[in-house]
Amino acid sequence: MTVDEAYSKLKKVSTQPANADDKAGFVISNKGYGQKAEGAPTISIYMEPLCPGCASVNRQLDQTLVKLMNAGQLNIDLHFLNFQDNKSSDNYSNRAFNGAIYIAEHDDDPHHLMSYLSNIYAEDFQPGELSNYEPVSNAKLEKQAVKAGVSEDVAAAALDPPHLGGIDHQQHNCIQFRGERHRAGARAFGARRQQCATVVGIDVNAPGVQARLQAGAGGAHAH
Repeated sequence: MTVDEAYSKLKKVSTQPANADDKAGFVISNKGYGQKAEGAPTISIYMEPLCPGCASVNRQLDQTLVKLMNAGQLNIDLHFLNFQDNKSSDNYSNRAFNGAIYIAEHDDDPHHLMSYLSNIYAEDFQPGELSNYEPVSNAKLEKQAVKAGVSEDVAAAALDPPHLGGIDHQQHNCIQFRGERHRAGARAFGARRQQCATVVGIDVNAPGVQARLQAGAGGAHAH
């Protein structure tokens, strides 16, 4: 499937999340959802909840990225994927990230979404794959959402949103992109083969850029 074909299928999904853009991404900044900080670069992160590499990237960089976002120095473009769903016994990937999309649609504070993602990527929460997978109940995912600051009502409803089709088509889109454009970006962020990451408006391979990103908001300035 080509990139254009994947985007074409995305546009045909009957239920489109209001806060998602035409590429099925959720853009967040210090202005909230759907608005970019003027002059700031945008980092697009393609993630999957069971993916070990995705978790590694989140644990290493999430706090720094949020600090940069809060300072108006970075926009974050989130894409939710489910290509490892068959490595669980209870559709974990679909449930975990349908929940993320519901939170993005019904909670106005993007920090709550980012905290939910960090919670489910935590070493003491993220489940294993295949024979190492242990079932994760909706109640456990709801608990992570509430812990992230999401209201109990939104968290309770978050595991049954009508956005599954959008996730499916994002999966195909990410795989195609990873082969054509995202490979260098994924390597630059220390990701394993399943992770997709790219930066728009900044060369992650330029001297000193990775060090500045990892140093935190105090010393990171994208040019």
